[in-house]
Amino acid sequence: PINYGTLKSGTALSFDGVSDRVEVPYDVNLSPETGDYSVSFWVKHDDLDLSQMYFCQIGTWASDYIRCYMSAGDITVHHKTGNVYRRASVTNTAPIIAGQWHCVAVSIDRSVGTSIYVDGVLQTLGTDDGATEVYDLDFSVSTFIGSRHDGTSDEIDGLMSGFKFFKGIAIDQDAVRELFLNPEQIL
Repeated sequence: PINYGTLKSGTALSFDGVSDRVEVPYDVNLSPETGDYSVSFWVKHDDLDLSQMYFCQIGTWASDYIRCYMSAGDITVHHKTGNVYRRASVTNTAPIIAGQWHCVAVSIDRSVGTSIYVDGVLQTLGTDDGATEVYDLDFSVSTFIGSRHDGTSDEIDGLMSGFKFFKGIAIDQDAVRELFLNPEQIL
């Protein structure tokens, strides 16, 4: 079961790293389709020992997905549709630190590629496969927060709060700073 923890300006979901996750039923507003999109959230890890999934969206075929996860303090975003596979990751530039709240934002501009922000700052990507696929990312299955879609591994150990999905928008540096400085603000 998921318990609520306290955050400075609200509540957070508490994950135990074993079997917790939030499943958000399919909603067309959470499916990127062919446009730009962004995701932001606050996270506070209890530990960084294992790979921990922030969110996962799966297509009709399990081989089509978007995954965002942390491993050893580094953040990676994977996209796969059909035979097109893209990856962007932040490696040791501003690692996530256990026991501290961090604002993470991922912005996908289909013509440019992936941008990853930590605590309002654009991170240098250690790996970047370039512009994302132009194929339709119509994820007709649930969105999962805190775990992989199959619940078999990569569960998050810590707290998450303020999960936001921006369909049709690749948020920029100014918008990310606002999310970091004013977490309760709706853009």
